[in-house]
Amino acid sequence: MKTIIFKNPDGVDEKVLEKIEQKLKNENINYEFFEDESKIKNADFCIAFGGDGTIIHAAKICAEYKKAVLGINGGHFGYTAGLECDEINMISEISKGNFFIDKRAILEVTLGDKKYFCVNDAVVSKGALSRMIDISLYIGKREVTKTSSDGIIVSTPTGSTAYSLSAGGPILDPSVNSIVITSICPHSLYDRPIVINDKEEIKIKFIDKRNSESYLTIDGETSIKLKNNDIVKIKKIDNYTADLIRIKQENFLDILNKKFLN
Repeated sequence: MKTIIFKNPDGVDEKVLEKIEQKLKNENINYEFFEDESKIKNADFCIAFGGDGTIIHAAKICAEYKKAVLGINGGHFGYTAGLECDEINMISEISKGNFFIDKRAILEVTLGDKKYFCVNDAVVSKGALSRMIDISLYIGKREVTKTSSDGIIVSTPTGSTAYSLSAGGPILDPSVNSIVITSICPHSLYDRPIVINDKEEIKIKFIDKRNSESYLTIDGETSIKLKNNDIVKIKKIDNYTADLIRIKQENFLDILNKKFLN
């Protein structure tokens, strides 16, 4: 077997990394550290060692090659991780075929002629100044609302436990076929999160009434400044998913209880 290891570029616990490498050697699993995408197609699976950001980044890259990712939590939350740092010995279960694949939805985000992909969320939000931004929200062909707020979050079920949750959005089971739309600090008593069918296309139009800055941010790692009347289009991709390896006999509620409620 062969694997590619992604690691947090900001640094990881080198002692834990050494344990991961030693375990792979013991299991006769050849490995390389990620440098470019050309090596992924020859891997049997990939490993991401870091926090949720590292795991999501790796899963997004590997999705195009239909390779599953085992997340090892080297960060704070590790909600998408399959193993904790003290569970590295369980990597041997992959060689035995004792694992599951959780398929997570990916959103395609279009701005002009540029396309981006996200596993967690796409966010349209204000810049550094404390000025609200004005947004028109469309679901399908219908304009649903005009809102003044600090921004708006469009998230997958996976992303429902990230920024959307902090902004008051609901937690969704990753198996639910839906998209969450959550306003950030809306200037309205009636602007509440919306859960819609993931077959719908969403459009967000930025209207610059207040000489305010607005940015489109993808999974917290890519940021693009918006211009007046820019339209961001968001829809789910049907032809591939972000595949996360799960070894332990845990379901969504088990993980939710362990990571959030304890």
